[in-house]
Amino acid sequence: MQSLQPDPKAQYRSVYEALKKMVLTEGFWRPLRGINVTMLGAGPAHAMYFACYEKMKKSLSDTIQHGGNSHLANGIF
Repeated sequence: MQSLQPDPKAQYRSVYEALKKMVLTEGFWRPLRGINVTMLGAGPAHAMYFACYEKMKKSLSDTIQHGGNSHLANGIF
């Protein structure tokens, strides 16, 4: 579906056509199948990532440049 020059014998010609055919044959909710599991895992993963990033940024900033925000420390982490 993401090819700029799809195979002439391809079942779908565009993303819109693929989604349209999927909804017509399999139902309205089929394209959204599994999104709740993805969102359930993505929330905690991003929260943990940003918490770790901020903690390491503060630790490295204090080590490299005492009392300030170090751009070098931010870039390293």
